[in-house]
Amino acid sequence: MAVKDINFKTDKILSAIEMFREFGKEMQVNQIVCFLYIARYEGLTVNDLSKKTGFSHSQTSRIVTTLSVNPYQEKPGLALVEKAEAYKDMRNRVITLTPKGREVVNRIHRILS
Repeated sequence: MAVKDINFKTDKILSAIEMFREFGKEMQVNQIVCFLYIARYEGLTVNDLSKKTGFSHSQTSRIVTTLSVNPYQEKPGLALVEKAEAYKDMRNRVITLTPKGREVVNRIHRILS
């Protein structure tokens, strides 16, 4: 692969990552990783997401809270994901994208295509 091709692809990846900075300079890589896993495997539980990312359950839960809208936080969440009761097991909550989260995924796709 030519250096020009590598630079072009790297620039696209950087543009996609930079887009997340619109949500605040404090947006962390772990938040981006969790968001992208949720976008790819929508309907995961926090436990499933924790296993996929390798993050602890409590860390994953905190990240999902920052990505969602949660009135119990000091700062409002990013409103990119939401938790809902699982269809088959009402004790579990699945994580899905909000319309805002879907728009972010669409923007990423446009940047990378």
